Amino acid sequence: MNRRPSQRRVQSPSAAGAQRYRTTDPDRFLAETRRKKPLGRRILRAFFWFLALLFAVNALFSLNPRLSRVNVPVTGLNPALEGYTLLHLSDLKGMSFGQRQGRLESLLRDERFDAVVLSGDMVSERGNAQPLYDIIEMLRRIRPSAPVYFIAGDSDPQAVSMDYASGGSPFAPWVLGCQQRGARWLTSPVLLSAGPQDVWLAPSSDLSLDTESQQARFEQLYLLAKESGDENEIELAEYQLRRLEGQRSARSAMKKDAVCIAVTHVPPEESFLSALRSPSGGSIALMLSGHWLGGLVRVPFTGPLFLPSSSLPRYGLFPRRDVSGISRIGATWLYQNPGLGAYDPLYPSFFRRFFNPPTAALLTLIPSSL
Repeated sequence: MNRRPSQRRVQSPSAAGAQRYRTTDPDRFLAETRRKKPLGRRILRAFFWFLALLFAVNALFSLNPRLSRVNVPVTGLNPALEGYTLLHLSDLKGMSFGQRQGRLESLLRDERFDAVVLSGDMVSERGNAQPLYDIIEMLRRIRPSAPVYFIAGDSDPQAVSMDYASGGSPFAPWVLGCQQRGARWLTSPVLLSAGPQDVWLAPSSDLSLDTESQQARFEQLYLLAKESGDENEIELAEYQLRRLEGQRSARSAMKKDAVCIAVTHVPPEESFLSALRSPSGGSIALMLSGHWLGGLVRVPFTGPLFLPSSSLPRYGLFPRRDVSGISRIGATWLYQNPGLGAYDPLYPSFFRRFFNPPTAALLTLIPSSL
């Protein structure tokens, strides 16, 4: 028996379901048919966006230096010297903070300081001295009465070498450039302030120098240079003899109660600093240093993440000692400047400043009863 085909069209289950949702609850249909990404992937994506934002904010802060104000208590400080202030900059590494260091100028323009100390690695191995020149010119412009002193760091181009002789001087071009702009190369102790109590600034490398044994050596070099007639060798030997004379003059002129401030690039070991004495035989009131850039990468509320040193436990990972700020070692205050540069060749190439803003420091002498 032939049956008449049904007039009703048979729909597929999926089509029927879609039709049902369209006619009854379209919002529910759209919600259930949109596939959600796995939870793990969404968390990972959010984490990467958070890191990108964190690095962007950190990069913005790294372009804007901050000012650290530090009081340095000095035992026996004459009241007339209370408030005497040094501006301490270190480890510029050729970094520029705006045109002609404009952001640094804005930071320092209204500040009062009596002298400026640059504690090395201001040029660094890149060899670009222009950012340093801009800083010196800016400081001479905003505070012409404050002398600017500088030393070389371990990453700076060598300050003195006969390799420079073809340029007409045994001194590095960057050293000559700083001097031409009014900065003074600190090669022997200098008197910063004379009065009821003197303030001296000295390179730490010269404080333990045996001037008597060195004198004969440099006199011999000077005689040999005179015989050869090489003007560069003569200039270099004369420089070394002047350096020794400056050390001897400081030893004879420095009074027992004088405040002696020393500067070095690499922070000294505690044993060396405790035994170090000023040319007058007294203790060093303050030692200025840089080098470590505060650890470059810092963990909030903890300290530096890493110091590249094989002598430290775990090769410097999570060191127990900090390398930023002021600390007391014996009778001497040690200030370790976090510096201004964004990188350092001591660290792996991916290390950049993190939770560690570039810093200029104002160190002010105050009396101490200790």
